[in-house]
Amino acid sequence: MGVIMRIKPKRAATRRFPSSPNSVMEVREKSEAMTPDCGAGSRAACSGSLDRAGNGGRDANNQGGWQPWKELLGPGGEKAGSLASRLGLCELSRWNAADFRRLGGLAPAASRRLAAAFSLGRAVERDRGPFREALCSGGAVHRLMAPELRGLRRETFHILLLDSKHRLRERLRVSEGTLSTSLVHPREVFAPAVRGGAAAVIAVHNHPSGDAEPSAEDLEVTKRLLRAGHLLGIPLLDHLVVGNSSWTSIRERIDFSIETAETV
Repeated sequence: MGVIMRIKPKRAATRRFPSSPNSVMEVREKSEAMTPDCGAGSRAACSGSLDRAGNGGRDANNQGGWQPWKELLGPGGEKAGSLASRLGLCELSRWNAADFRRLGGLAPAASRRLAAAFSLGRAVERDRGPFREALCSGGAVHRLMAPELRGLRRETFHILLLDSKHRLRERLRVSEGTLSTSLVHPREVFAPAVRGGAAAVIAVHNHPSGDAEPSAEDLEVTKRLLRAGHLLGIPLLDHLVVGNSSWTSIRERIDFSIETAETV
């Protein structure tokens, strides 16, 4: 009689940020499985039954799927639901009222109403109150920032100021536009950190293209911030690049050790 052995599946190791600038990295982080959001912080505008109509458009052809669009827009609801079916909410959340008129063929009033709904969704995400989760990994940072950054048409660079336990104290937008060493100067990043008594800093920016692959400029900016943080005693824990449905931790791409910072 054979013996049946049950083998427990291995859990993916996660890499946490060091608790101090002198800590040694524990294990290499595996990217956390994230369900793609609707983008641009528009969860409030696509919750419940509306999500069935527009989440990737897979269920929008069901008769019941048009109902939330009709309730919001009246006669123009079916046309808006058709747009969501073809393009998905992530793309529609980027549009303003003029886009809905010009590209979607909606009436002016319906276009304004739909653009306002997405805008309110973003406002709800920003107004949810303090973020309670300690920012100990790239996944935690992504959960905090993705609703605000996804779907934006311009590149924006944010910094997160943390306390000694990696809890969020403040988040600030440093620049908007193409990321460059001239726009993102270490002075603009670390001056608020010094004034606010931050123990550590995390940088986050988006790629409007939706591709979360870091550019050469992203890596160069990160290295400059690493060195500045080391000199000031306020370490840069990570620099995240947020795309439409993915994100990249630059800490996974380059060495964040003190030795590296000293030679940048």
